[in-house]
Amino acid sequence: MKKTEQISACQLSFEIFGDRWNLKIVDVLRNEALRFNDIMRELSINTATLSGRLRQLEELNLLNRIEQSCDKQSVAYELTALGKELLPVIDDMLKLSSKLAKSATQN
Repeated sequence: MKKTEQISACQLSFEIFGDRWNLKIVDVLRNEALRFNDIMRELSINTATLSGRLRQLEELNLLNRIEQSCDKQSVAYELTALGKELLPVIDDMLKLSSKLAKSATQN
């Protein structure tokens, strides 16, 4: 991998992992597609922030936006195959965080 490719990959990683909401959104979509309002309620996130993060994750090919056939205003989101690849990473991060929390309370 060239140095410019490494920098680009690093920047992309920070774009995905550095935001407070991105991994929470991916995690909440882990089992099923959800509508915008369901995601908003589940995460207690405001409309503007959620809209921006969903757009970003869609541009990164981590989410699919699905327009409901019965109602054009009703939109659902689901993980793409690439988005599903993040789930084991999230699980590993949660395990590590749990270990760190236990370690911190023992000291």
